[in-house]
Formats: sequence, structure tokens, C-alpha cells
Amino acid sequence: MSACTSSDVADPQETQSQQITACDTLAQETAQNQVAAVEGSLPNISVDCLDDTSKVDLARLRGPLIIPVWASWCAPCAEEMPIINEFQNYYSNQVKVLAYALLDENSQGVAALKNWGVAVTSLADPEGEFRSELSIQAPPTTLFINENGQVVYRHFGAIKSLTELKSLVARHLLVEL
Repeated sequence: MSACTSSDVADPQETQSQQITACDTLAQETAQNQVAAVEGSLPNISVDCLDDTSKVDLARLRGPLIIPVWASWCAPCAEEMPIINEFQNYYSNQVKVLAYALLDENSQGVAALKNWGVAVTSLADPEGEFRSELSIQAPPTTLFINENGQVVYRHFGAIKSLTELKSLVARHLLVEL
């Protein structure tokens, strides 16, 4: 069962601490950017960090960036998120990762990340504004965002390996890893 814990699971306090620091830093960095005014850019909405410490203005995000959309109840997401975490650990200096959790309550997402042993910085939008604006039908879906803040590709379904994710990044974000 993919959601069970094992000895390889990260310390919950460490995971949450990494998440808070990364989301606060991202919120500060993006505040300096202009709102993207190009076709296909991310919507001009502010979304809460999963840990409730900050808000991120989506239209100010720039890539190369991937946004994996996940949910705590999604079995394929439980398999994909460790791959996303591994990608973030190795390649975050070249491609940023900012996940988006489909949740009713943020505590569900924090618990899922702890269970999965991952520290992927995530946003939460219980009102569903992000999901609605970007026509997200179901998780897992991964958005690929270019340097102009445009969604250049949507991958529907789980990414099965780090190799597959690197290939998608090379093809759609033109970043060789």
C-alpha cells in the first residue's frame, strides 16, 4: 500500500518546516514579478500555501516550473508525489516545483505529504478557484509553465518515473537535465 509509512519516511516536523520555508520564500520572490499578460498564462488569483503561512500570486509565477496537481485521496498521486519530490531534490535549481492540492481542508494535504514522506511545496485552494480557472478535471495532472508564465503543456495522469518527468521537461520546457 503506497500510503503506508516505512523507515524511509521523512520526519514530519522536517517535512513541514521545509514546506513552510519554501512557500514563504516563493511568495516573497514572486511578489517582485509583474503579472503575466500573455495568452495562456496562469490566472491572476492568490492562492494559500498549504501550511497557511503565505499566499502566492499565480500570475506572477515564472518558469521553468512544473505544477503537479494532486489530492490526498488519489492513489496515483501517492505513487507520483515521491517522483516529484525526487525531481525537486535533484533539479530545483533548474526547474521549480510548486504542487497544488485539491482538498477540502489543508490539514488533509499536510497529513498526506507526511504519510508519503515528501516535502513538495504545495498550494491549496479549498474554494476551487485555481481548479476552475485552469479547467483541472482530476488529479494527477501536471502543468508545465515557461519563463513567461504560460501553461505550455498539461500532462494528464500519473508520471511513472523520474526519467519520464525529465523527458517531459526537456520536451515542453526546453530544459536539459
